[in-house]
Amino acid sequence: SRAASGHGPVHVRAELRTMMQSPYLKRIGLLIWVSVGTLLVVDYLFKVTMAERFSERELGIYLARSYAVMNALALVVQVFITMQVLRRVGTIVTLTLLPLCLVLSGGAAAFFGTSLVLVLVAKGADGSFRHSLHRVSTELLFLPLTPDERAEAKPFFDSVLTRVTQGVFAVALFVMATFGVATPRILAMVVAGSALVWMGVAWSLRSPYLERFRSALGRNAGSRSFDFAELNLDSVEVLVEALSSPDEDRVIGAMGLFHQGGRSGRSPARGLYHPSPRVLVRALDVIPAPGRKDW
Repeated sequence: SRAASGHGPVHVRAELRTMMQSPYLKRIGLLIWVSVGTLLVVDYLFKVTMAERFSERELGIYLARSYAVMNALALVVQVFITMQVLRRVGTIVTLTLLPLCLVLSGGAAAFFGTSLVLVLVAKGADGSFRHSLHRVSTELLFLPLTPDERAEAKPFFDSVLTRVTQGVFAVALFVMATFGVATPRILAMVVAGSALVWMGVAWSLRSPYLERFRSALGRNAGSRSFDFAELNLDSVEVLVEALSSPDEDRVIGAMGLFHQGGRSGRSPARGLYHPSPRVLVRALDVIPAPGRKDW
């Protein structure tokens, strides 16, 4: 088979071995597992609630309207909001926004009762954020990986892990429905609980994500698979921090990204105080800029 992302054949055993050897990839896998499963339960809860509230004749009309509104909101979020949020709060905080909405709406539905409004809020957050904020921020988790790591892991996550998760959660919902425990209130509790786990996993990725960026800056520029335009708040902080690193490869990598992004004029001149001759030569190449005198 071939991966949905077009990266080539998915060799499940090799991909799984790669993931299990990397704590960072294991956390990404856990994030994908819990997020895909939670959103499947949200969709089931939405359809069950709609089926209870409306007759067969009305159901199709209301479902069509709901999905039309959600797709329109998703387009607005994708075009006008996603990149602004990522630049202002960073990848990890952005990853927690959708599960936060689900924790609040699912928790309220479990505590006060599954009103149509609360279920619509949960499904609306899913429809608006899943293919915008959530998808883009999840993609950015793969940015600091080496090209080989990304080529091996991403197809596995996009195809095998996603499909297996959907199958497992679908079987669990089927069993719950068979034994009569798939009530809207219980489903709302499941949504709130799994979304809370989702938030915890997302937040636990912050330190390894930033450390991966630090390591990526020290790699040879030819093997680095991202550029300045792809950076957000988290990675820009690491970039500025790297300019003071004792690791000369890391400093040179950071200067290169500033230069590549046309931001040499904003690169701090403290690179000229670095004890490494290699760093000084590179600093003299990228720091001087028209109108700039601090160098």
